[in-house]
Amino acid sequence: MRKSIIFLFSIFLCLNVFAQSQICTLHSVLGDTIDKNEIEKYMLFSNYANDSIEYFVLSESSGLYLLNGYLDSLKVLNLQVSEEEVFLEKEKVEKLNNYFAAKSKRDTVNINIVELSDSISFKQINLNIQTPEFQKNLKKEKRRKYWQEKRRETNSNREKGMIY
Repeated sequence: MRKSIIFLFSIFLCLNVFAQSQICTLHSVLGDTIDKNEIEKYMLFSNYANDSIEYFVLSESSGLYLLNGYLDSLKVLNLQVSEEEVFLEKEKVEKLNNYFAAKSKRDTVNINIVELSDSISFKQINLNIQTPEFQKNLKKEKRRKYWQEKRRETNSNREKGMIY
C-alpha cells in the first residue's frame, strides 16, 4: 500500500514537471519579458498591446505558445498565439534590430574626410601645380582663341559689307 502511494505520488510529480510551460525569448535583445518600450520600438504584438498592459511574457507549453500580458504584476491578458505569429514577431525584431544597428553606424568616408581636414593644414600645402611653361602655353592658347574670334567677327562683318 505504501509503495503504491509513493508510486502514484512520483507519477503525479512527473506529470506536473512535463506540464509546466517554459518562458520563451523572441530575440536575445528582448530578454524574457517584453516591456512597453520594446513593444513600441519593435511594434510587437500590436493587435494585443494597449494601455492596460505594461509587459508581455511569452511561454511555450507542449508546442503551444501562450502570450500573457501583465499590469502591475496582475495577469490581464492570457492568449494562445500561433507558431507562425511568433515566427513573424521574431523576424520583425531581427529586421528592426539590423536596421537600428545599421543606422547607428557612422559613414567611414565622412569620418576620413573630417580627419584629413583636421590633421592637414592647407596653408602648408603648395597647390600651385602650374609650371612656368604651362602658364606660358595657357597665355598662348587664350591669345589664339581671342584672335580666332576676332577673325570670325571681322569676316562676318566683311560679308555683311561693313568692313572693306
